Amino acid sequence: MKLKLGLAIVAIVATAFAVTFYRIHVPGPALDVNPIQKNARVLEQNEVQNLLGSQFVVVRRVRQVPPALKQSFTNFTDLPFDMNDPGERIGTDFIIPGVPSRRLVFAAVGDNSAVLVYEQGGYATTLNAIVFSYVNGRAWRATLANRLVDDVPTLKTAVGNGQFRDVERRN
Repeated sequence: MKLKLGLAIVAIVATAFAVTFYRIHVPGPALDVNPIQKNARVLEQNEVQNLLGSQFVVVRRVRQVPPALKQSFTNFTDLPFDMNDPGERIGTDFIIPGVPSRRLVFAAVGDNSAVLVYEQGGYATTLNAIVFSYVNGRAWRATLANRLVDDVPTLKTAVGNGQFRDVERRN
């Protein structure tokens, strides 16, 4: 009886380890599009709402974010895509050498659109969202008032309720 119980515990632990290892190391979803260009126009709020109703694959690891989404972020924000994974340390108003000032909350990848939600460290850490439409080469960026946004449906609700402030483009 003790041997069976021990084997069952070992099997459960091994399965949990394998699932965790797979989730951490599995590559992200494919996003076979050209990145949004530097001069991309801004999406209207109703367009953002429509895009957020799409089907997405969500990732929560920086290494799983597709290259086209990383480059779109850089092109649209004029910032480097340097983010830490959720739960990892970020720089705030106290600069920590080698530690990014941004932390991924989640990325969501659809067929022709993508979403990126991240924290930006600073005097006051903010929660930010960017929605990209690869069909028309446009994007939208905002700082969110609802700090609990951690998935696409919650983001869609926050946008629908006006719980955001548009971020002005630097063009």
